Order: sequence, then structure tokens, then C-alpha cells
Amino acid sequence: MTVLAGIRFKNGLVVASESQETEDDYLKRLDVRKVYGTDSVGFEDAKIILAGTGDSAHIERLVELIRQKGWEPDFTRPRDVADVAEDCMREMVERYGQRFDVGLLLGVWCRNTPTDDPRLKRLVLYTVNPPGVAGAVKDYAAMGSGGPFASYLLHRFHDAEKPTHRLSAEAATREAVYVVEEAKKVQLHCGGETQVMRLFEDGTEQPLTPKQVEAIVDDLKRRDERIKRHQQEMLERGRNVAKK
Repeated sequence: MTVLAGIRFKNGLVVASESQETEDDYLKRLDVRKVYGTDSVGFEDAKIILAGTGDSAHIERLVELIRQKGWEPDFTRPRDVADVAEDCMREMVERYGQRFDVGLLLGVWCRNTPTDDPRLKRLVLYTVNPPGVAGAVKDYAAMGSGGPFASYLLHRFHDAEKPTHRLSAEAATREAVYVVEEAKKVQLHCGGETQVMRLFEDGTEQPLTPKQVEAIVDDLKRRDERIKRHQQEMLERGRNVAKK
């Protein structure tokens, strides 16, 4: 089980995940890799972030299959990479049937995307779900067992007046880390360290180190404590007014 969060910001996108895997509802690992970068697939004309929800062995096999099927084509649009991911997922569904239950967040940047058509984007975030359908994400997406709660939090943060495309990379990263950390608190099968990777419109791929993520988490905890105290003070003032 997993929680994934992906956010489009002003000049890029960020994907975050926790790192727990639960077996038989009582055995768990807290060091499972769920976020992969371009080095995992070896593409030369595209950069990717690939994060998976589901069994880690199935995620690893899907990444391996994408690498095998994606080395030969010349990618000129992010949709070309998404098509490869769709084909690979369909193959996995046919091979493993109901045992295969993996969803992907896929961020793609293509070096050779034509610039003469403004409708063609060089950087796109997709969700990919069985049996193999990749849908482009306009602003944000959350997946996995903790996905509904993460989606609720993201929906509270954003509306027509506060779209994600106005966020800086730092603000979007903090937001992605926050929703993953909060999902861990309410979803039994989510835990472990948070993994984060960013991809920018100029093709820069930027994984965050554990220390960088830990610093964000610590700062969020301090701010959360201040918010809790402020809420408690408001409630207390409300009770005092009601008594008068």
C-alpha cells in the first residue's frame, strides 16, 4: 500500500511517496523504493520520474519492462513515453491478472518536443492505471491507499484562485511532503521515510536527499504545533464568549 502525491508547479513538477510495504497485514518494511528516475530506464532523449503504488516487486518489474521497451524509440513528445508505460502495464496485467495491482505517477520531459505547436508540452505529469490508461494531470494527483486523504488535502489547498501553477518549486515540494506525511498518520499501511523527486521544464532532474526531506518534515512539525496552539486558543476564546 502506498500514498503518492504529484503536483505541477510554476516551472516543473514534484512527486513524493512514502516507503512502507506491508505483507499479510502484519509484516512491514520501511525502506522500499517507490520513486525512480531516468537512471532506472536509461533514456537519452527523455527524463522521467516514475512512482508506483502496489507490490514493490511488480513496480520493479514494470520499471524494468519500460526500460526494455523504451530504449529503441525516439521520443519527441511526453505522450510517446506514456504510450510505452501503457503498453507495459497492459502486458503486466495480461501476465499476472488480478495479482497485478499497480498504479503509476509518471512525470516526463522530452528533449526533442517541437516548439512550433504551443499545444505540445515538453513536460507532462500522468497517472497510469490498469489496464493501461495514461491520463494527463493538469494540477495535482494522489494515488494509493492513502490517495483519497491526500487528494482531500490537496483539494483544500487549491481552487480557481490558487492554482498549483503559481507555486514555486519549494512551495510545491513542501506541500507534497506535507500531504504524504499527513496520510501516514491516518493510513495504517503508509509509513517510512518520504521520497521526493522534482523535474523542471529545462530538463533538470532533482532528487531530494533524505536530509533535505527531513529538514522539511521538521519545519512542518514546528509550524503544525503553532497552528494547533492557535486553534486551541480560538476554541477557548469561543467557549468564554459563549459563557457570558
